[in-house]
Amino acid sequence: MKKVIAALIAVLLLAYCAPGTVTEHTAPVSAGAEGSFVSDPVSDTSSSPATETKENPNMGKSGLKRDSVVVFTGDSILDDWRNDRNDPTSLGKADGPAYMFSLYLNENYPDDNITVYNTAYTGYTVQMLYQKYEQYITDLNPDYIVMYIGTNNAWHDSRDMELVEKDFNTLLDAVCAKTNAEVILMEPFLFESDMNFTAGVPLNTYVGRMAEISDMVCRTGAERGFPVIYCRELFRIAMEKYGYKYTRELTSDGIHPRKTGYRILFDALMAEMKINGYQPKYKIDVDSYRSKYLNRGDAS
Repeated sequence: MKKVIAALIAVLLLAYCAPGTVTEHTAPVSAGAEGSFVSDPVSDTSSSPATETKENPNMGKSGLKRDSVVVFTGDSILDDWRNDRNDPTSLGKADGPAYMFSLYLNENYPDDNITVYNTAYTGYTVQMLYQKYEQYITDLNPDYIVMYIGTNNAWHDSRDMELVEKDFNTLLDAVCAKTNAEVILMEPFLFESDMNFTAGVPLNTYVGRMAEISDMVCRTGAERGFPVIYCRELFRIAMEKYGYKYTRELTSDGIHPRKTGYRILFDALMAEMKINGYQPKYKIDVDSYRSKYLNRGDAS
Protein backbone atom coordinates (compact mmCIF):
# COMPACT_ATOMS: atom_id res chain seq x y z
CA MET A 1 0.00 0.00 0.00
CA LYS A 2 2.83 2.39 0.81
CA LYS A 3 4.34 1.74 -2.63
CA VAL A 4 1.03 2.71 -4.33
CA ILE A 5 0.78 5.98 -2.35
CA ALA A 6 4.39 6.91 -3.18
CA ALA A 7 3.77 6.30 -6.86
CA LEU A 8 0.66 8.53 -6.83
CA ILE A 9 2.60 11.40 -5.17
CA ALA A 10 5.36 11.12 -7.79
CA VAL A 11 2.83 11.34 -10.64
CA LEU A 12 1.23 14.46 -9.12
CA LEU A 13 4.64 16.18 -8.71
CA LEU A 14 5.60 15.52 -12.33
CA ALA A 15 2.31 16.93 -13.57
CA TYR A 16 2.71 20.12 -11.48
CA CYS A 17 6.26 20.82 -12.74
CA ALA A 18 5.72 19.90 -16.38
CA PRO A 19 6.99 22.38 -19.07
CA GLY A 20 4.55 25.15 -20.06
CA THR A 21 3.14 25.63 -16.58
CA VAL A 22 3.38 29.23 -15.27
CA THR A 23 2.82 30.06 -11.63
CA GLU A 24 0.99 33.23 -10.63
CA HIS A 25 4.24 34.72 -9.31
CA THR A 26 6.20 34.53 -12.58
CA ALA A 27 7.40 37.98 -13.68
CA PRO A 28 6.78 39.08 -17.29
CA VAL A 29 9.83 39.39 -19.57
CA SER A 30 10.62 41.47 -22.62
CA ALA A 31 13.24 41.27 -25.34
CA GLY A 32 16.44 43.12 -24.63
CA ALA A 33 19.46 44.05 -26.70
CA GLU A 34 20.83 41.43 -29.05
CA GLY A 35 17.99 38.99 -28.25
CA SER A 36 18.68 38.79 -24.51
CA PHE A 37 15.82 38.96 -22.10
CA VAL A 38 15.39 41.20 -19.14
CA SER A 39 12.65 41.68 -16.61
CA ASP A 40 10.04 44.27 -17.57
CA PRO A 41 11.04 47.42 -15.62
CA VAL A 42 7.44 48.63 -15.37
CA SER A 43 5.09 46.75 -13.09
CA ASP A 44 1.57 46.06 -14.35
CA THR A 45 0.25 47.38 -11.04
CA SER A 46 2.30 50.62 -11.09
CA SER A 47 0.14 53.64 -10.31
CA SER A 48 2.44 56.14 -12.08
CA PRO A 49 4.34 55.18 -15.26
CA ALA A 50 8.07 55.76 -15.47
CA THR A 51 9.01 59.16 -16.95
CA GLU A 52 12.21 60.59 -18.36
CA THR A 53 13.51 64.15 -18.55
CA LYS A 54 13.48 65.50 -22.09
CA GLU A 55 15.78 68.22 -23.38
CA ASN A 56 14.25 71.46 -24.64
CA PRO A 57 13.81 70.80 -28.38
CA ASN A 58 14.20 74.52 -29.09
CA MET A 59 17.73 74.64 -27.66
CA GLY A 60 20.70 73.60 -29.72
CA LYS A 61 23.80 71.75 -28.62
CA SER A 62 25.68 75.05 -28.60
CA GLY A 63 23.53 76.32 -25.72
CA LEU A 64 21.77 78.84 -27.98
CA LYS A 65 18.31 78.51 -29.49
CA ARG A 66 18.10 76.47 -32.66
CA ASP A 67 17.64 78.48 -35.86
CA SER A 68 18.39 81.67 -33.94
CA VAL A 69 19.79 85.00 -35.12
CA VAL A 70 22.65 86.83 -33.39
CA VAL A 71 23.15 90.51 -34.27
CA PHE A 72 26.37 92.37 -33.44
CA THR A 73 25.85 96.13 -33.64
CA GLY A 74 27.36 99.43 -32.54
CA ASP A 75 30.40 101.39 -33.63
CA SER A 76 33.88 100.73 -35.03
CA ILE A 77 34.96 98.36 -32.26
CA LEU A 78 32.50 95.73 -33.52
CA ASP A 79 32.56 96.99 -37.12
CA ASP A 80 36.24 95.98 -37.35
CA TRP A 81 36.69 97.00 -40.99
CA ARG A 82 33.65 95.34 -42.53
CA ASN A 83 33.94 95.09 -46.32
CA ASP A 84 30.38 96.24 -47.01
CA ARG A 85 28.57 98.14 -44.28
CA ASN A 86 25.29 97.78 -46.14
CA ASP A 87 25.55 93.99 -45.95
CA PRO A 88 24.84 92.51 -42.49
CA THR A 89 26.54 89.25 -43.50
CA SER A 90 29.82 91.18 -43.79
CA LEU A 91 31.22 90.34 -40.36
CA GLY A 92 34.54 92.19 -40.24
CA LYS A 93 38.10 90.95 -39.93
CA ALA A 94 38.96 87.46 -38.72
CA ASP A 95 40.12 88.75 -35.33
CA GLY A 96 36.82 90.52 -34.56
CA PRO A 97 34.13 89.14 -32.24
CA ALA A 98 31.41 88.72 -34.88
CA TYR A 99 33.65 86.77 -37.25
CA MET A 100 35.11 84.57 -34.52
CA PHE A 101 31.63 83.92 -33.10
CA SER A 102 30.22 82.86 -36.45
CA LEU A 103 33.24 80.69 -37.22
CA TYR A 104 33.04 78.82 -33.90
CA LEU A 105 29.29 78.15 -34.18
CA ASN A 106 29.47 77.03 -37.81
CA GLU A 107 32.45 74.76 -37.25
CA ASN A 108 31.25 73.16 -34.03
CA TYR A 109 27.45 73.30 -34.15
CA PRO A 110 26.34 73.53 -37.80
CA ASP A 111 23.10 71.68 -37.04
CA ASP A 112 22.01 74.48 -34.69
CA ASN A 113 21.67 76.70 -37.77
CA ILE A 114 22.78 79.93 -36.07
CA THR A 115 22.80 83.03 -38.29
CA VAL A 116 25.23 85.82 -37.36
CA TYR A 117 24.90 89.39 -38.62
CA ASN A 118 27.08 92.44 -38.05
CA THR A 119 25.58 95.92 -38.47
CA ALA A 120 28.13 97.89 -36.47
CA TYR A 121 29.12 101.10 -38.22
CA THR A 122 32.31 103.09 -37.72
CA GLY A 123 31.72 106.53 -36.22
CA TYR A 124 28.21 105.82 -34.92
CA THR A 125 26.89 107.47 -31.79
CA VAL A 126 23.95 106.30 -29.67
CA GLN A 127 21.66 108.71 -31.51
CA MET A 128 22.80 107.51 -34.94
CA LEU A 129 22.19 103.87 -34.04
CA TYR A 130 18.72 104.78 -32.77
CA GLN A 131 17.91 106.36 -36.14
CA LYS A 132 18.80 103.05 -37.82
CA TYR A 133 17.71 100.59 -35.14
CA GLU A 134 14.97 99.03 -37.24
CA GLN A 135 17.18 98.41 -40.28
CA TYR A 136 20.24 97.40 -38.26
CA ILE A 137 18.59 95.46 -35.44
CA THR A 138 14.88 94.72 -35.21
CA ASP A 139 14.22 94.02 -38.92
CA LEU A 140 16.74 91.17 -38.67
CA ASN A 141 14.53 89.42 -36.08
CA PRO A 142 17.34 88.79 -33.59
CA ASP A 143 17.22 86.31 -30.74
CA TYR A 144 20.46 87.71 -29.30
CA ILE A 145 21.93 91.23 -29.60
CA VAL A 146 25.53 92.13 -28.80
CA MET A 147 25.82 95.93 -28.59
CA TYR A 148 28.89 98.14 -28.26
CA ILE A 149 27.92 101.82 -28.49
CA GLY A 150 28.82 105.09 -26.78
CA THR A 151 32.44 105.53 -27.81
CA ASN A 152 31.79 108.39 -30.23
CA ASN A 153 29.51 110.15 -27.77
CA ALA A 154 32.66 111.09 -25.87
CA TRP A 155 33.92 113.60 -28.45
CA HIS A 156 31.07 113.99 -30.96
CA ASP A 157 28.42 114.76 -28.34
CA SER A 158 29.01 117.62 -25.91
CA ARG A 159 25.62 117.37 -24.18
CA ASP A 160 25.14 116.57 -20.51
CA MET A 161 25.48 112.93 -19.58
CA GLU A 162 21.84 112.83 -18.48
CA LEU A 163 20.80 113.37 -22.10
CA VAL A 164 23.20 110.73 -23.40
CA GLU A 165 21.81 108.27 -20.87
CA LYS A 166 18.26 109.16 -21.88
CA ASP A 167 19.08 108.48 -25.53
CA PHE A 168 20.70 105.18 -24.62
CA ASN A 169 17.61 104.06 -22.74
CA THR A 170 15.38 105.24 -25.58
CA LEU A 171 17.39 103.03 -27.96
CA LEU A 172 17.10 100.02 -25.66
CA ASP A 173 13.38 100.65 -25.09
CA ALA A 174 12.77 100.67 -28.83
CA VAL A 175 14.74 97.48 -29.39
CA CYS A 176 13.03 95.65 -26.52
CA ALA A 177 9.59 96.77 -27.67
CA LYS A 178 10.06 95.18 -31.09
CA THR A 179 12.02 92.04 -30.22
CA ASN A 180 12.22 89.42 -27.50
CA ALA A 181 15.96 89.26 -27.96
CA GLU A 182 18.47 88.74 -25.17
CA VAL A 183 20.67 91.84 -25.04
CA ILE A 184 24.36 91.71 -24.10
CA LEU A 185 26.04 95.10 -23.65
CA MET A 186 29.74 95.74 -24.10
CA GLU A 187 31.26 98.53 -22.05
CA PRO A 188 32.96 101.23 -24.16
CA PHE A 189 36.37 102.37 -23.02
CA LEU A 190 39.19 104.81 -23.70
CA PHE A 191 42.73 104.49 -22.38
CA GLU A 192 45.32 107.24 -22.60
CA SER A 193 47.58 106.74 -25.59
CA ASP A 194 50.46 108.43 -27.38
CA MET A 195 48.78 107.67 -30.71
CA ASN A 196 46.05 109.83 -32.20
CA PHE A 197 44.20 107.93 -34.92
CA THR A 198 41.74 110.77 -35.62
CA ALA A 199 43.29 113.99 -36.86
CA GLY A 200 42.28 117.00 -34.77
CA VAL A 201 40.74 114.90 -31.98
CA PRO A 202 42.95 114.98 -28.84
CA LEU A 203 41.63 111.69 -27.46
CA ASN A 204 43.41 111.82 -24.12
CA THR A 205 41.38 114.85 -23.12
CA TYR A 206 38.22 112.71 -23.35
CA VAL A 207 39.27 109.91 -21.01
CA GLY A 208 37.21 111.36 -18.15
CA ARG A 209 34.04 111.75 -20.23
CA MET A 210 34.45 108.25 -21.62
CA ALA A 211 34.66 106.90 -18.08
CA GLU A 212 31.27 108.51 -17.40
CA ILE A 213 29.82 106.85 -20.49
CA SER A 214 31.34 103.51 -19.47
CA ASP A 215 29.74 103.78 -16.03
CA MET A 216 26.43 104.73 -17.60
CA VAL A 217 26.41 101.61 -19.82
CA CYS A 218 27.31 99.35 -16.90
CA ARG A 219 24.73 100.93 -14.62
CA THR A 220 22.01 100.70 -17.28
CA GLY A 221 22.84 97.04 -17.85
CA ALA A 222 22.50 96.34 -14.13
CA GLU A 223 19.20 98.20 -13.86
CA ARG A 224 17.74 96.35 -16.84
CA GLY A 225 19.19 92.97 -15.95
CA PHE A 226 21.31 92.82 -19.11
CA PRO A 227 24.67 91.04 -19.08
CA VAL A 228 27.62 93.38 -19.58
CA ILE A 229 31.09 92.63 -20.92
CA TYR A 230 33.28 94.78 -18.66
CA CYS A 231 35.96 95.77 -21.15
CA ARG A 232 37.84 98.20 -18.92
CA GLU A 233 38.21 95.73 -16.08
CA LEU A 234 39.09 92.85 -18.41
CA PHE A 235 41.94 94.90 -19.87
CA ARG A 236 43.06 96.16 -16.47
CA ILE A 237 43.30 92.62 -15.10
CA ALA A 238 44.99 91.40 -18.29
CA MET A 239 47.68 94.05 -17.90
CA GLU A 240 48.12 93.08 -14.26
CA LYS A 241 47.90 89.30 -14.65
CA TYR A 242 49.71 88.79 -17.94
CA GLY A 243 51.94 91.84 -17.98
CA TYR A 244 50.37 93.20 -21.15
CA LYS A 245 50.76 96.82 -22.14
CA TYR A 246 47.67 98.25 -23.77
CA THR A 247 49.80 100.28 -26.20
CA ARG A 248 51.39 97.08 -27.50
CA GLU A 249 49.13 94.04 -27.09
CA LEU A 250 45.64 95.24 -26.19
CA THR A 251 44.89 98.49 -28.03
CA SER A 252 47.40 100.68 -29.79
CA ASP A 253 45.29 103.85 -29.87
CA GLY A 254 43.40 103.44 -26.59
CA ILE A 255 40.11 102.60 -28.34
CA HIS A 256 40.39 99.87 -30.96
CA PRO A 257 41.46 96.45 -29.68
CA ARG A 258 44.33 94.61 -31.25
CA LYS A 259 44.27 90.85 -31.79
CA THR A 260 44.97 89.95 -28.16
CA GLY A 261 42.51 92.55 -26.91
CA TYR A 262 39.77 91.23 -29.14
CA ARG A 263 40.44 87.68 -27.97
CA ILE A 264 40.10 88.71 -24.32
CA LEU A 265 36.76 90.39 -25.02
CA PHE A 266 35.61 87.47 -27.15
CA ASP A 267 36.45 84.95 -24.42
CA ALA A 268 34.36 86.97 -21.97
CA LEU A 269 31.46 87.15 -24.43
CA MET A 270 31.48 83.39 -25.07
CA ALA A 271 31.49 82.73 -21.33
CA GLU A 272 28.63 85.20 -20.76
CA MET A 273 26.55 83.55 -23.50
CA LYS A 274 27.41 80.11 -22.07
CA ILE A 275 28.48 78.59 -25.38
CA ASN A 276 29.00 74.87 -24.84
CA GLY A 277 32.44 73.41 -25.34
CA TYR A 278 34.26 76.71 -25.77
CA GLN A 279 37.69 76.77 -24.15
CA PRO A 280 38.77 80.36 -23.43
CA LYS A 281 42.39 81.30 -23.80
CA TYR A 282 42.01 83.96 -21.11
CA LYS A 283 40.03 83.27 -17.95
CA ILE A 284 39.52 86.58 -16.19
CA ASP A 285 37.21 86.92 -13.19
CA VAL A 286 35.39 90.27 -13.02
CA ASP A 287 32.80 89.32 -10.38
CA SER A 288 34.03 91.87 -7.84
CA TYR A 289 33.86 94.61 -10.47
CA ARG A 290 30.45 93.41 -11.66
CA SER A 291 29.03 93.41 -8.14
CA LYS A 292 29.32 97.17 -7.65
CA TYR A 293 26.99 97.75 -10.61
CA LEU A 294 24.66 94.91 -9.68
CA ASN A 295 24.32 96.26 -6.15
CA ARG A 296 23.73 99.73 -7.49
CA GLY A 297 21.11 98.38 -9.90
CA ASP A 298 19.35 96.44 -7.15
CA ALA A 299 19.15 99.54 -5.01
CA SER A 300 17.53 101.66 -7.71
